[in-house]
Amino acid sequence: MKLDVLTIKLWVNILAYQLCWWLLVCLGVSALSVVTVILTVGFYLVTESGRWAKWAMLLVVTLTGIGCDSALAYLGIYGSHWQEQGIALWLYLLWPVFATLLNVSLKWFQNHLVIASICGAIGGPSSYWAGAKLANIAQLSLSTLLILALVWLVLTPILLSLCRFLFRFETVANKEGGEQC
Repeated sequence: MKLDVLTIKLWVNILAYQLCWWLLVCLGVSALSVVTVILTVGFYLVTESGRWAKWAMLLVVTLTGIGCDSALAYLGIYGSHWQEQGIALWLYLLWPVFATLLNVSLKWFQNHLVIASICGAIGGPSSYWAGAKLANIAQLSLSTLLILALVWLVLTPILLSLCRFLFRFETVANKEGGEQC
């Protein structure tokens, strides 16, 4: 069985995200988890096409995610523990790693936004629930999980659409203006 470069890149992206998720959830902000996050984001930046689109996505997704998590914590959606303590730093570090998925392993969803919404509404809350359980953070209530499902139902297609737009815009701009160093 011969693997092409895109298939290898896809699997590296998926496995690197999962490794970062597990390390951050189980170890918190440790030297190993931070180095793994840096290597994962660095690998994405080196291997992903697009000069400014990939940086824009990293910035926008990270700030959007941190903003959403902070707002939900401030409003007490995650419970009193996170409202008083604030969001755990390890959760902030997951957002740039999540950004690396949008134009690599989740790229197919860019043209299937309804399916992406449904998967986001299931996968997003599931990830928070599992993370909270493994990190021994206060149990997330059913109402919290439903709010997270709604947030991810909306957020997933927005981020995927933005990613598709930025990478296509950069490609068109490069073709019209010529490649510039």
